[in-house]
Amino acid sequence: MVTMEVKKGREGPVLGFHPWVFSRAFKEIPEGPAGEPVRLVDHEGGFLASGYFNSYSQIAVRIWGYA
Repeated sequence: MVTMEVKKGREGPVLGFHPWVFSRAFKEIPEGPAGEPVRLVDHEGGFLASGYFNSYSQIAVRIWGYA
């Protein structure tokens, strides 16, 4: 499972249980197939959530499980 780091200050929606994370919230966007499961971490490496990744959409991750 790929790990994606959420930028410092962009964790709020994830911590508020919003089901989407937009591409601008990430430090970098990895290449990979749409639908690949990812692990979201904060800027210190702490687990935030798990979801499905799509590099072709502004909604980069659709969350299916939280910390």
